[in-house]
Amino acid sequence: MSYVLAIPSTTPVLATRAALQAAYPSSIFPASFAGLEDFHVYSVTPSLEPEYDPTTHKLILQPFTGSGSSWTQAWTIEPLSAAELAALNPPQWQEFAAAVVMDPAINSMLTAVAAAGFPALAGGLQVGMGQAAEGKPQTFVTMWAGVTPMLTEGLAAHLAAMATTYHLPAAFVANLNPA
Repeated sequence: MSYVLAIPSTTPVLATRAALQAAYPSSIFPASFAGLEDFHVYSVTPSLEPEYDPTTHKLILQPFTGSGSSWTQAWTIEPLSAAELAALNPPQWQEFAAAVVMDPAINSMLTAVAAAGFPALAGGLQVGMGQAAEGKPQTFVTMWAGVTPMLTEGLAAHLAAMATTYHLPAAFVANLNPA
């Protein structure tokens, strides 16, 4: 059970030992907050947390509302900010790079690009992937644009789907599958 300290002409706050001692410095209080109505301490009728999707929204505990001995505290649901969403699903560049290196279709493409007389392009893709693993995908995107005309059908979409799985930025994913 929670309690509110609701002294008239002040903002109601959660009743804690520190709050009570600050409001009534010369008083000694029992272990329980029950029965302290003379000190403006009242029980709070709890409200159940509403159902929500924590991957897209957050719960915000609202200020205490009420008067006299009847107090409640409710929740609201708000969308997560862009920063909060990013923190929940940070780009996983290193995991993406490891998955790309292990992908047979992409390895076949790199081998084919090198065999077709473009070893520098294949090497640039590999260097670019190493840089992308550090969160700097510019070289990879540039090299990928050079190899795009040589790709087998569906390979660009395959790589874009992989990048989406690892929560990489939408601009990066769009550059992987320009069609």
